[in-house]
Amino acid sequence: MYSRFLKQLSEEQHLSLLVVTHDKNYVNKTNRIIEMEDGRTMCL
Repeated sequence: MYSRFLKQLSEEQHLSLLVVTHDKNYVNKTNRIIEMEDGRTMCL
């Protein structure tokens, strides 16, 4: 529910959104994943 709303909002308003989650189902719906470990980015 929220993922569709956020995706639509992002596309219509040309916004970038940062979502922090451990939910792998939600992660699979994104177009970019940045992993963090101990406060540092691991993958860009």
